[in-house]
Formats: sequence, C-alpha cells, structure tokens
Amino acid sequence: MTGYRFHLLGPPKFETAAGDPLAIRSRKGAGLLACLALADGKPVSRDHLCALLWSDRQTAQARASLRQLLVDLRHDFGHASHVLDTATDGAISFYETAVVSDVAEFQRLRRADDRQTLEQAFALRRGQFLEGLAPENAAFADWLEDNRRVLDNLWCEATARLLRVLEREGDHRRSQDVAGRLLSIDPLCELAHQSVVRAHIAMNNRSLALRHYQEFREKLDHELGGEPDALTRQIVQDVFVQQTMLTPSAEASAPAVSTRRPKASIAVLPFEQSGGNPDDLHFAAGLTEDLSTELSRFADLAVIAQASVRQHAQAGEGRPRGLDTEYLVRGSVRRADQRVRITASLVHAADGVTLWSERFDRDFSDLFALQDDIVRRVVAALAARVEAFEMEKTLQKPAIGYEAYDLLLKARFLQRESSREGILAARALLREAIAREPRFASAHAELSLGYSFEYQSDWSTDLEHARQEAVAAAEQAVAIDHTNSNAHRALAEAQFYCNKNLDIAKAQADMALVQNPNDQFSMCLLGFALACNGHVADGQRYSLESLKLSPLVSEPCLYAIAVGAYFEGNFADAASGFARVAGTIDEALAFRAASLLNLGQADAARDAMQRFMTLKRQKMAEYPDDDVEQWRSYLLRLMPIADPASLEKLFEGFRNAGLPV
Repeated sequence: MTGYRFHLLGPPKFETAAGDPLAIRSRKGAGLLACLALADGKPVSRDHLCALLWSDRQTAQARASLRQLLVDLRHDFGHASHVLDTATDGAISFYETAVVSDVAEFQRLRRADDRQTLEQAFALRRGQFLEGLAPENAAFADWLEDNRRVLDNLWCEATARLLRVLEREGDHRRSQDVAGRLLSIDPLCELAHQSVVRAHIAMNNRSLALRHYQEFREKLDHELGGEPDALTRQIVQDVFVQQTMLTPSAEASAPAVSTRRPKASIAVLPFEQSGGNPDDLHFAAGLTEDLSTELSRFADLAVIAQASVRQHAQAGEGRPRGLDTEYLVRGSVRRADQRVRITASLVHAADGVTLWSERFDRDFSDLFALQDDIVRRVVAALAARVEAFEMEKTLQKPAIGYEAYDLLLKARFLQRESSREGILAARALLREAIAREPRFASAHAELSLGYSFEYQSDWSTDLEHARQEAVAAAEQAVAIDHTNSNAHRALAEAQFYCNKNLDIAKAQADMALVQNPNDQFSMCLLGFALACNGHVADGQRYSLESLKLSPLVSEPCLYAIAVGAYFEGNFADAASGFARVAGTIDEALAFRAASLLNLGQADAARDAMQRFMTLKRQKMAEYPDDDVEQWRSYLLRLMPIADPASLEKLFEGFRNAGLPV
C-alpha cells in the first residue's frame, strides 16, 4: 500500500496517503526526495546525490552531509524504514509502493491519445517543478533548471495533443480554457493561438478571433521580430472571406463545426525517366518521392508510402489492387541541358479516367515552384476531399539552389538500399550539398539517417562517431526548419537508437506526424520503440496505421507487432510473425528462436539461433564469438530496451536457445 504522495509539479507538498501533511525541514531534503521520484523506482547513487546537493564540498564532507540528511529525513517521516531503501550498495531508492509522485503519474499519462487521460495529465501541473525552491549551489540549480525545462516541454506537448482531441470533438469552450493555460506557460505557442482563433470562429465570435490574432501578431513581432506562420494566416484569411460572403442571416445559420470528410487515398507512381541517361534515374525518383511527401502533409489525404508504390511498379501490375487506393498520380520526366520537361496526370484508379493532365517545360531553377504547381493541381482536383486551410502551410519551401537539391536526390537514391557503399557515397554528396547550402534542413536530416543506419550496422568501425554525428545532424536539421517532418523523424531515430532516449524519440516522432500525418516511417519507428518498452498496445496501433500506408513493404511493421506479441507472452503469434520477416531482418531469427523455445520446440529453436549466428559471422566486422558483453551491446544497439525486466526476459530466451548473452 502506498504510504506517501509527493506533489512536485508546483510548490513541493508532501503528505501521507490519508492526506495529512508531512513537513520536510530542509530544501536539500526536498531536493533528494524529488531526485528519487524522478528516478521512478530506480536506485540513485550516493555519489550522484553528493555531487548534486553538495558540489561545493569535498567528497568526505559531502558524504557526511548526505548521512546527516538521511537521519533528518528519518525524523521527518517518523518511520523511514518503510520509505527509503538505503540497503543497496552505494545507492538509495524508495521502497516499492512506498511513494506515489505526480511526476511519475504525469509521465505515465502524458503518452495517451484519449481525452480523459490527457485531461488528467493536464490537471497534474500546479506550477513549475519544485516551484519556489531556491537552490543552494550551482549544480542543484542547473539540475533544477534542466528538469523544469524538460517537464514544461513535455507538459506543453501533452497539452497540444489534448487541444487536437478537443478540436476534433468540437468542445471549443474547453479548447479555449486549455489553450489559455498553455499560453500562460508558452506565450508564443502558435498551436495554442490557432486553437483560440478557431474556437472563436466556431462559436461565431469572428471579431474576437481577429482581435486575438492581431494581439498575437504584435507580440510575435515585438518578441521575435517575426510573423505568424502560413497556417495561422490562412485561418484568419478564411474569416475575412466568410465575413465578405456571408449575409447576417446566413452567418447566424452557419454550422459552428464542419464535419470531417473521409480521407481520399492516393499513390504517386514512379515517374518515368524518358531521356535515356541512367545518371538521371535519381532525378525521376527524387521528384516522385518529393511529390509524395508534399501530398502527405495534407491531413485529409492518405498517401501510400513510396516503398510500397515502388514494389507495385516493379511487379508490373496495371491497376494497383494491392495498394487499395482511389487515385493515382502518373508522370514522366526528361532532362536536357538546363531545362526539364515533366508531364503529370491525376487518374481515378478504379476506371482509369484521367481527371487532370498537363505538361510543364521549366528551367531547373524553377523546380521547386514546379513541384508546388503539380501539388496544387492535384489538390485542386480533389478539393472536396482536402482541407483548404492546409494549402499554404504545405507549399512553403526554403530557397535552396538546384545544385544542392540535385545532390540530395542523388544521395537519397544511393542511401535507399542501405548498403555500406551507398551510405558512404551518399554522405560525401550530402556534405557537398550542405557546403553549398548550410541551411538545407533536408540534407542535414538525410545525413543523420545515414549515420543512424551506420550505428545499427554490422560494418561500422567507429560507433561513437556515428552516434554523435547522427544526433548532431538531426538537431541541426530541426534547428534550421522545425516544420520539416524528416528532420523530426531523423532526430527521433537518432535519439531512440543512438541515445536510447524513448521520451525524446517519441516527442520528436509525434512532431514529425504533426507536420506530416502520413509519415509511415515515424509511425513504424513508434510502433517498434513502444513495443520494445512496455507499451505494446500503443505500439501496435502505430504499426497497423503504418501498414495501411505501406501495405507491400510491411516487414518493419510486422516485426514490431511480433516483438510486442513476444513481450506479451503470445509466443505462437510471435514465432509466426518473426518467420514472415526473418529473410529481411536478421534479428527476427533470434527472436523466433526464443519464441520457439518458449513453445517447447527446443530443437527448432536451436536451429533458428544457429542460423542467426552463422549469418552474423558472415556479416559482422568483428564477430563476438562467446563474448557475452559484446553480444549484449550489439543487440541493444538494434533494440534499445529500457525496462530491465523485459530485457532479461528477452536475453533469457536468447540464452536458452544458444546465444551467449
């Protein structure tokens, strides 16, 4: 039974389970308890606590001070033997179930997507973490500031998700209240300002909507010297249009909330390269991929992933039955000197009727404008299925020179096959692109993805360098363009695999999906990351959604679903799932071996594990043989698992099947 409740998101308050107040006499005592609460049950080393709370003292003095503080806390609690576990050698923790903290509750609730849970997470914040607590030394002050910033950011992200739920449900009054609270923490949060404006519009308070927009615009100009983004401007522009077009009687009868239409599904087929120059294949492929990405940014379009589309095209099917799509974009591209000729058409997949077709002759310098033009034509043809206010947000691009863009397309083409040679060749091209255009966010993101792949590979000779470069390049991409979904996805992948930080990875993947609701790569990453870390149901939801967008290239999503089945103890489904992807994902063989062993099929399990080890012996630059630590380190690079119980469950299955872990 829980003995105490700690309220740390605001002025610190400690109380018994019955609600009686508990007086903690010292600031350092409150800091120590908060540090243990943030660790969420994991022991915290005494050396870490000494360095945090007494950084200005010698080691012996700090340890003596810690011992005295523990004596004081025993006095404060009255029976500390039921709260603080000091028996672990060199570390301190709470006894299991002794303490419940609002920080731990918030961390659990904030990942949800339903209104009730997000409302609970929203309500937990009474103020800043340990508000009013004045640190006595620099190390404690820095620690406190860092954790306040992290928790504030996480709360803002959870509140932003709550706002999206409230808007979907049409609860605009609550949306205004929540947005107002968010703005008290982050006065320049554009998403919150958009929610306030849309709520006023939905409740026919257009004058209030325009007044709020003008106040936000002036604040943004005063604080940052900037303008609201295109989506905010479009929302307000729509108000002016409605005011012009609606008579008073029509305005009074206008519905407050529009009904969301079902998504239109669309696939961009590979553009044909008709010039005969094999060096231009990357250009046609890159144009196809970029058009697909731009269309993906529209929330009302379900865009089939390019990997699945390419597989369909290679199969030579006429109508893409396997893609289950309503519309197709077809085209061809021909390059000559400094000119490019592109034909594009929009086709109704069921009957082959062409809804729109056009030919474009442009200079290379007009390429971005040409892409926007094609996207506009497609969206215009599907206007009844696409939300108009998303147009301007989607079609903004930085001014990037064609040479740098062409280098990116070549690099992306080389990196697609994920071979060592392709990754290294792409890296050189991306470095050149960045040298030409230092603020080319997409090039930094692609560079990060290559280093992340190297970090997970069998061939890297400097893992630490790959890890640092993956994170640095992704952080640079996000810093340059926070609206770039690939930048957020690259940072999510780098944080998950290279830094084993699930929280930051999930937050960045969520941001990628905000910018691009059809980003199947981020969905797939989330599916695997959540399944590996105890959130199987959430992981399966993302994996299944990703499968809809990439039905023909499904191995990563099927792998994530099988991983979730394994950790849930559903070994029959796990073994079947791993069998389906074992030819593509090497580690699936090891997982299958562990699954079969748990089903009592020892011989089949050992055979599968032997095939895995033989395959790794052929591929790995340095095969670990019987080195347990090397095997563990290798496997954790490919499946970062933070939960010790899940990790041991996995390694036990691997070990019993014959892998020395």
